Amino acid sequence: LLLTPAWIYFWNSGLKDRWPRLRDHSALTAFRQAKPAQYLEVFFYRFGNNLVSLLANVVMLKAIGIDAPLPLLIAVVPLMVNVAYWPVSVGGFGGPQLVAKFLLAGQATEAQILAYSLIWSALFFLTRTAAGIPFLRPVFRAAFDRGTGGG
Repeated sequence: LLLTPAWIYFWNSGLKDRWPRLRDHSALTAFRQAKPAQYLEVFFYRFGNNLVSLLANVVMLKAIGIDAPLPLLIAVVPLMVNVAYWPVSVGGFGGPQLVAKFLLAGQATEAQILAYSLIWSALFFLTRTAAGIPFLRPVFRAAFDRGTGGG
C-alpha cells in the first residue's frame, strides 16, 4: 500500500522510460495504459467491496452467536478472501476454514467457527459465480469464436 503512490508516479511520469524492459513488458500493459483516476476508481471499488464484505461477516457471525471484536475481523476477513484464491483451497473451501479456525480460536466453539466458515465459503462461491455469469458469454466468444479471431 505504501508503494502504490510511487508505482502510479512511475507509470505516469518520464521515469518509466529509464527502464524500457519493465515499461514494455507485456504483463504490465494495464499499468502502462491506466490513468491515475482509474487507480482511484479501482481503490474505491475494492474499498467498498471490502467494507460490504466486513459488514456481511459481522451479520453472519452474530447470527451464529460469535461476538468477535471488530479489529480482529478487519484482519480475518481479508485473509479468508485471500486464502480462498490460493491453490490450497478448492472452490473457496479449505483454506478459509483453516484461517477461521486459527484466528477466531477463543472467540467461539470449533463447531461455530466451522459453521461460520462453511457458510462464508458457500456465499463466497455463489456471489463470485453470480457476479461472473454476465461476463461468461463475451469471454467465451472472445476466447473460442473463430469468426472474430479468437482461439
